[in-house]
Amino acid sequence: MSELTWRDLRPARGAIHIHTAYCDGGGDVAEILDAARETRTEFVALSDHDAPYALRDGWAGWQTGAAPAGAERGGRVPDLVDERRVLVLVGTELRTREHHDLLAIGPTVPVATRDLDTPEAVRLLKSLGAAVFVVHPQGCRQMLSGAYRHAWSAWDLPEYDGIEIWDYMHDWVRALRLRRLPRMCRHPEAFIHGPEPEILAAWDEVARTRPLAGLSGLDVHAKRLPWGLDRWAPWARGGVLPYARTFAALAHYALVPGPWTGNAARDTQAVAASLAAGRGWTAREELAPGRAFRFRLREGDNAYPPGARVPLAAGQVLEIESPHPARLRLVGGGAIKAETEGTRLAHAPRLPGAYRAEGYLDGQAWVFTNHIYVREPGE
Repeated sequence: MSELTWRDLRPARGAIHIHTAYCDGGGDVAEILDAARETRTEFVALSDHDAPYALRDGWAGWQTGAAPAGAERGGRVPDLVDERRVLVLVGTELRTREHHDLLAIGPTVPVATRDLDTPEAVRLLKSLGAAVFVVHPQGCRQMLSGAYRHAWSAWDLPEYDGIEIWDYMHDWVRALRLRRLPRMCRHPEAFIHGPEPEILAAWDEVARTRPLAGLSGLDVHAKRLPWGLDRWAPWARGGVLPYARTFAALAHYALVPGPWTGNAARDTQAVAASLAAGRGWTAREELAPGRAFRFRLREGDNAYPPGARVPLAAGQVLEIESPHPARLRLVGGGAIKAETEGTRLAHAPRLPGAYRAEGYLDGQAWVFTNHIYVREPGE
């Protein structure tokens, strides 16, 4: 099958890895939809623990408000220009026997994985048609203690689709101390640093041998303070890292074919396929909008997006274009291949490899794209 080109695709803004009141989140799906509309987020990927509760209650597909709408409309959106509608993907966060955490997008029934080894769990989820992503691969940091736990160790496992390269909540938690909690809630952006270098390095290493998608996850819970303390603490109203504020902070852009069709199953599959194929990038929107950021492999009249696998050929150019002056960096095989300050970088690949782009604004991490895979000719 021929690779999709930029002319076939458009970026859809998404929020991924969201916990609701079905498990340990502070808000219901209706509140999450409100936050998505406020931030012009087109799709959300829920990730409640252990079971797709929101799917059971009819929240999957195109939704508008306080009650699930997919069932009563047969999952179809009659008016696609209505910006109140948000596409809801219902995923499940699952833990394996080794305490690895996975986000599965696709299974329509509860799946028990806590007694399964990680390879067994991933294969089971793939057999059910799920897209499988490793979440917080750097390991969860214990609140207040700062200790790591459950770091991903099965990098060589061939079946999983991708990893969470940037987890917003865990980035924020790295600095968490009780005495600074009010300031961290008022100004969370001051405590965000970007993806951890060791995760990017491990991602690049796997990409040498096979495609591996990268996505940004919010891991947002919007937790309320206990004992009603948020009633007298203005900095905690809406919860710790509220949904709307977090959606506005970090977005994942998935490249999907053309406009939405209005068919919930088809549009959901388009987003899931984009995430699994690595067609997209993550952008820290609290610094600057990243929708217009571009990374592509130009070959004649064609321009290939992140996620594409294209044989090396004469005349190819890897291009980065930014809507804002930034530090632009081309990374290939885990090493910096080219770097500049400005709005454009062009580099001719001389060797096969997995190439991706990074953007920094005022020294802060801003945009991280997925890889473009330049293959050996004839491969």
